[in-house]
Amino acid sequence: MCYILRMKLRCLSGAAIGLLILLCAGCSSALSSAASAAASAVSSAVNALVSYPEKITVGDKSYVRTFYNSDLFFNLYIRNPSESDKVQVDDKKTYYKVPHDSLELMTFVISGKGKDQPLYCLESQKAQAQQYYEDVSHWKYWCAVGKDVAEREKNEKLVNPADGKKFNELIDFCESTDYNPFNSTKNDTISKNTEDITSSAGESEIVFFKKSSDGLLTSQRGYVLRISGGTHLYHIYREGEEITGSSLPDELNAYFLPVAKKFGAK
Repeated sequence: MCYILRMKLRCLSGAAIGLLILLCAGCSSALSSAASAAASAVSSAVNALVSYPEKITVGDKSYVRTFYNSDLFFNLYIRNPSESDKVQVDDKKTYYKVPHDSLELMTFVISGKGKDQPLYCLESQKAQAQQYYEDVSHWKYWCAVGKDVAEREKNEKLVNPADGKKFNELIDFCESTDYNPFNSTKNDTISKNTEDITSSAGESEIVFFKKSSDGLLTSQRGYVLRISGGTHLYHIYREGEEITGSSLPDELNAYFLPVAKKFGAK
């Protein structure tokens, strides 16, 4: 069933795709990676239709959005912003100052989280902000192990010490091998380099991700890995009971496999 949904996703509208994803999410946990991959792609497509200004002016100050990687999720919740944090701008939106130790940041997200929601930094601090978020020491690195999303969320473990560069390489690899229902060319390329690991895959699903030390940004948590044959990690995609995957490069496997096993992955 999920295979049929996946193929039809390529020609359906955004609203219809969203409905199908909800249906997939309500199926057994065997569909979790399919729903996760499709949900990520739909989220990106929907957000692409939302127009946020790249630059805003508040009083005599300018703020810009393009200071962090677009693949990161803005993770801020503002429950009860104080009146002193509210700022009115020319387009009549109400913006809020975002507390930070070294940067002057602003947003108009009141609650919730999601990719492409706007987080702005002072334009004169753009280079400083870029340097801050590119510094691997300004991130904390995590491993989550479990049979499904709920179990993984209960078993998120801090990886310390961690090699931030390796985490960035893994995230880039998973992005490059991630199924996207809106990009058939990419999917065709990926499919030529995947393997069926259904019979050799371990029972644990593993996710490695990172959170900025200031708590504002987090990387994608939908890239699911499995251990095959007890010796190698694969970035997987599930279609019912079938598990296919892209083999991690040997250098990444040598680093992440012991970490995954340390936190109970089988």
